[in-house]
Amino acid sequence: MTRMMKALVVCAAVLMARTSSAADLSGNYIAQTLTAPTAEPQFARVTLKVTGTSVIGVWGDRTISGSLTGTRFDITLSDAVGPAGVLKGTVSGTTLSGDGTLKPRPGGGGFGGPTATQPVPITWTLTADTPPAAPKTYDFEPTSFYSTYSANWTPVLRIYPGDTVRTRTIDNDRDAKATRYGVGGNPETGPFYIEGALPGDTLVVHLNKVRTNKKTARQGGRINARAVTAAYLVGAKYDPEVTGDWTLDLETGVATLTHPTDRMRGFRVPIRTMLGCVSVAPSGQDQARATDQSARHHWI
Repeated sequence: MTRMMKALVVCAAVLMARTSSAADLSGNYIAQTLTAPTAEPQFARVTLKVTGTSVIGVWGDRTISGSLTGTRFDITLSDAVGPAGVLKGTVSGTTLSGDGTLKPRPGGGGFGGPTATQPVPITWTLTADTPPAAPKTYDFEPTSFYSTYSANWTPVLRIYPGDTVRTRTIDNDRDAKATRYGVGGNPETGPFYIEGALPGDTLVVHLNKVRTNKKTARQGGRINARAVTAAYLVGAKYDPEVTGDWTLDLETGVATLTHPTDRMRGFRVPIRTMLGCVSVAPSGQDQARATDQSARHHWI
């Protein structure tokens, strides 16, 4: 091999080493940290700015400084009072992961226990948070439903803020064709995973269009015991001919009793379509809450 060829080979090797020394991972990420494999995960938004091998940015409300050399990632986190953690890890594609120490946030025992004053050991993952260029519309036909809310249910769709989902729900365990699913309770469609949404965020759901999808409806045949006094319930009398069945005229938007009494014949009610329940999963990783009970995570 001539000296010139050797020089070219050396130059090429140096160029390759320089171009692969630090990937441009500048951008937004979602951080997940764990103190143990079974611990409740904690999340934060992260922004990285990579210049050469230098890394700066923010992790939640903490600042980042460190380095990225090849696939090696080393950073220090600082807050208003000083050092808040030291993390090390590696890069795989657009995901970074590793371990280190991180100081829990004051006042809440952010890792599921009393607040620590010193950094605690953690494992961590940064996943790129890159929304698509334009919102999307999804047509989703559900085949199963849930009567509890839980983070353990596998999402049927993963969507971004701004996306639209066109789907259907069932009522009283029956769909528009009177098919029963055996779910019981208050069956729910979903869950839908909102990319980039974190605990503590405000989730806004716009109902662009809600319409009925069947021509019949049912209601209970007795007064709800929680709606009146006990004395009223004792004296209440019910007509055995009243079944609680309704016929829905989807063209005129009017509901009438399917089996009315003479007194109620011709009684008409305007249809005001509503979606019964909207919810997020309860905060606990292993919690499951009934869909017919309201709570902080649930709106009826």
